[in-house]
Amino acid sequence: MDERSAPGILEAFWRYRATSAAIVLLAVALSVGVTFVLKGQATAKAVMTLSTPGPDNVIGVNINSEAAFVRYVKQRAIYVTSDKVLQQAAKSLGDTSVADLRTSVTATASDTGEDIAVTATALSATTAARNARTPW
Repeated sequence: MDERSAPGILEAFWRYRATSAAIVLLAVALSVGVTFVLKGQATAKAVMTLSTPGPDNVIGVNINSEAAFVRYVKQRAIYVTSDKVLQQAAKSLGDTSVADLRTSVTATASDTGEDIAVTATALSATTAARNARTPW
């Protein structure tokens, strides 16, 4: 058998320089590709807190327990992304279509029923923030 010792890191790198260079180039290309794919996706979040509807509310909801309030908040979160609300938001924004808002805006109720989080994504942070803050 050969009595040679294992090569050191530099000797191994030099011996396998073509493979090492290919791995480095692949990692750089992958990093650049991911940067271009993810570039420009800004996200903004706005939080709405709802109060318990009073007895004279027009919604016709009688909330007498915490579970009923949580259910009410979840229903309002679904309503935020309804056609009627998105049309009004697009009209208010002026330069954004309902289709764009439908793909870029989500509304999620908290599990405890405390609030609704409206999250908007856009190419710029300014647009994302404006879309999230639209009077829903």
